[in-house]
Amino acid sequence: MVEYIEDLLDTREFGIRVQAKEIGVISPYRRQVQKIRARLAAKNINDVTVGSTEEFQGQERRVVIMSTVRSRPQFVGMDEKHKLGFLRNPKRFNVSITRAKALLIVVGNPHILSLDHNWKAFINYTVEEGGYVGCPYAEENDDVINDMAVRLAEILDVQEDNLNGVGQKTAVEEPQWKAE
Repeated sequence: MVEYIEDLLDTREFGIRVQAKEIGVISPYRRQVQKIRARLAAKNINDVTVGSTEEFQGQERRVVIMSTVRSRPQFVGMDEKHKLGFLRNPKRFNVSITRAKALLIVVGNPHILSLDHNWKAFINYTVEEGGYVGCPYAEENDDVINDMAVRLAEILDVQEDNLNGVGQKTAVEEPQWKAE
C-alpha cells in the first residue's frame, strides 16, 4: 500500500503531480487502517487520509486506494457471515468505489471478491476496459474457484465457531486479540 502511495507521489505524468492530501486509502478493517497509518507516518507521509469506508462517506479524493485484503484467508467466511469488509455488503461497496475523482486502485484477490455479484461485475468491467492489472483472472474459471472458496469458508466457519470466533492459528499466535 505504501509503495503505491510513494509511486503516486513520485510520478509526474503529463506534467501532473499528485499531492499526498489528494490521496485516500480505504480499508474496512480497523487494525489495517492503524497499520497503514503507522507505516505512512514512519515514511513521513502525513497528509494521506486513511480510514474505514464509513469515514469516507461524503468525501472524495483525487486518488483512492482500496484495500480489500484480509491478512488471513480463514477470516473470509466470518466476514461474509457477519457482512464485514466489502463482501456481500452493497452499501460499503458503493461508497468505496465512488470516492475517487480520477483514479481508483483496488488491492485484493479477484477470485475472492468475485464471490459477490457486485464485485464480479466491477472486476469484469475493469478487465473489459483494460484497467485490470494483477493475477490472471478469467470469469469462466470462477465457478470452480467459487465452489472451492465457499467450501473453504464453510470449513473455516465451523472451525471458528468451535473457537468462539477466533481462528485456531490466531488463538495460538495472537492471544492478545482474544479478549477483543
